[in-house]
Amino acid sequence: MRTTALSAALIVALGGSVACGGDDAEPAGAGTDAGADAATTDAATTDGGGDDATTSDDTGDDTGDDTGDDTGDDTASDVADDAATADADAASDVTPDAPPLPSEFSMTEEDFRCITDYEAVRGFFIGNELGRLDEAIAAAEADFAVDVPPGTVIQLIPQEAMVKGLPGSSPETDDWEFFILNPTEDGTVITDRGFTEISNVAGTCWGCHVGATERDGVCEQTGLCADAALPRTIVDSLVASDARCGGE
Repeated sequence: MRTTALSAALIVALGGSVACGGDDAEPAGAGTDAGADAATTDAATTDGGGDDATTSDDTGDDTGDDTGDDTGDDTASDVADDAATADADAASDVTPDAPPLPSEFSMTEEDFRCITDYEAVRGFFIGNELGRLDEAIAAAEADFAVDVPPGTVIQLIPQEAMVKGLPGSSPETDDWEFFILNPTEDGTVITDRGFTEISNVAGTCWGCHVGATERDGVCEQTGLCADAALPRTIVDSLVASDARCGGE
């Protein structure tokens, strides 16, 4: 693992903790008792019709009980599924006129810029180098119910970044490439870049972000990447110190 300016600055301040890159109650089975009561009532009022009583009883048990239990549970599940689907649809359909993806894509030092020039979403910054910014923001605002598009740049602090490559560029990391950066007044210097091997004082970047694969590898304040959590005061201080921002 390379020793970086970021690592040296944060080992003392954080004691080895540094970021890399960034219940609904289930409703009861309503209708169970109602279904059973209806069956009992039907059975009790049927004179001499053993078969009819049995039919009514079975109908109450099967239809009333099952409908009550399944409908209550399925309704909650369906609502959650519908909400997730709506988020995914909204995130994936926002850039229908985006240009075709290039055959090659590689982030350069010149592509990186002042961290606050990117779009702020909650506690991190996001951009896109391939004309898909709206789609990237929509995915982020939907809590990454869908993957961000290729070309997406995510930064929590100026000294690190994660960039979404073209599909299939790095299957081991869900196409994320990780960067260690040195932001200066003259621009950005890439001090290290790569995939599963890139590390900081907390360990490998992907070793933390793999815990958040359900959110396209983006950790945020979910507890999925707790080993790499940075105090918010440190994050804000590092963002404010970005030398590329011209003292903003």
